[in-house]
Amino acid sequence: MSSAPRILVTGSTGFIGRAVLPLLANQASEIAVVTRSSSALESSALTLIDAEGPVLVERIASFAPDVVIHLATHFLASHEVADIPALVRSNVEFGTFVLEGAAACSARFLNVNSAWQHVGGAEYAPVSLYAATKQAFFDISTYYSQVRGLDVRDVTLFDSYGPSDTRMKLVPLLLAAAKSGSPLDMSDGQHLIDLTYVDDVAAGIVHAALATDLPASTVVRSWNPMTIREVVTHVESVTGASIAVNWGVRPTRPREMRTDWVFGTALPGWRPAVSFDEGLARCWREVCDASSANSDNT
Repeated sequence: MSSAPRILVTGSTGFIGRAVLPLLANQASEIAVVTRSSSALESSALTLIDAEGPVLVERIASFAPDVVIHLATHFLASHEVADIPALVRSNVEFGTFVLEGAAACSARFLNVNSAWQHVGGAEYAPVSLYAATKQAFFDISTYYSQVRGLDVRDVTLFDSYGPSDTRMKLVPLLLAAAKSGSPLDMSDGQHLIDLTYVDDVAAGIVHAALATDLPASTVVRSWNPMTIREVVTHVESVTGASIAVNWGVRPTRPREMRTDWVFGTALPGWRPAVSFDEGLARCWREVCDASSANSDNT
């Protein structure tokens, strides 16, 4: 891959995907995205692929990417029976069609896995059905690697955070509580979380997809896990607000990280550049700016 590669990205409108795309602008000769939200990606620099099933395979093969970065995922911390079809379609079926398209043009395929597949640092122990579907797709990608000869690389992520995060995970919830003063019900706060700033996560993904001579499977994380209570302390320090947390009100989910889940190989040539407090400060500025703008419009 001596010249600038043609790169195809799935999940480009997601939280991490939105941070990955700008990093590819100077790396690729052409970028295609598989998306149903073309209005959010209007750009003459992008080829938009809106298709499913066998047609998706044909359009990927027609674009002929050198590299595929597969970020698309359907995340649920826990599921109801009605959620099963969407989890399987999004995390298993859709990705398999993308694999087939990548195999048709011998592209390099970067797959993004979840630490939730590795409770206690095990080779495989799922937290949830979501994690189980991620592992199912990993197993399918192994077929494409071993039997079809596809160059598959895997990157496993822990938790991410950053501005413009609409997922309402821990950091956005805490910042909203710091701004509003509203009480927040939480579990005992003793389990661990490993948070990496979204720009650092995106840089790791792009590095893993494009660099040569890397291990086939790597881990991108801060390597600085904290308890939820420690995270709250950091948020209070950065915001200058006291958060009214009601500890122990919510039940603890099964298989929370009580000790660090150490597994895999750290991604060579990458390390996080944004400290947790600096990342929080950037998020907090966005929250305050949005609040000020809303006040000006009332």
